[in-house]
Amino acid sequence: MNEFKTIKSVSAPLDCGDLKAEIKKYTYALLIKTDSVSLIDTADDFNVDNLIEVRAFNDNSELHAILVNGAWRGRIRKDGEGNEVEIFDRNQLIWGKCVAPGKPSKLYEDRGITVMVPVEVAEDKRACLLIRSYLSDNEFEFVDYRICAIKEVSEVNNNE
Repeated sequence: MNEFKTIKSVSAPLDCGDLKAEIKKYTYALLIKTDSVSLIDTADDFNVDNLIEVRAFNDNSELHAILVNGAWRGRIRKDGEGNEVEIFDRNQLIWGKCVAPGKPSKLYEDRGITVMVPVEVAEDKRACLLIRSYLSDNEFEFVDYRICAIKEVSEVNNNE
C-alpha cells in the first residue's frame, strides 16, 4: 500500500437492462438514493427504489452507474485484463468505531453518525473502503477510481 503499481485493467461502458440483476453479480454495493446512502452485501435483500447512483464491487471489478435524465449511464472496470495501467491503492476511513460487531457491524461516531457495514468488524475497531485510483499513461493524473473492498483497520492511518 502507498506505492504505485502496474496492473492490467479495462473499462467498458455499462450496458444494463436489469440493474438489480447486474448489482447482484458483485459482492458489495454502495447505494446512493434520494433519501439515504447504504453499504450492502448484495446477497441480502435490497431494493433499487429512489436509487440515483450505485457502485457495486468485488476484488476484481466494479460497476459504477448514475441515473441521468431517467436512464442509467456508467461503466464496468475490470482488473486483470486489458492494457497495463498504473494504480495507487489507499484506505478511505468510514466514520465511527464498531459498537456492535457482527455482519453487518454497526459503527458509531460521537457526532451522532451511525453506519452499518456488511462485514465483520471487531468492537472498537474501524472499517475502511479500499480505493484504487487509476493514472493516465504519461501524466500524474487520476483518470478513474473504484472501490475494491470493505475491510477492518485498527487505526485511522492504518495503510496495511
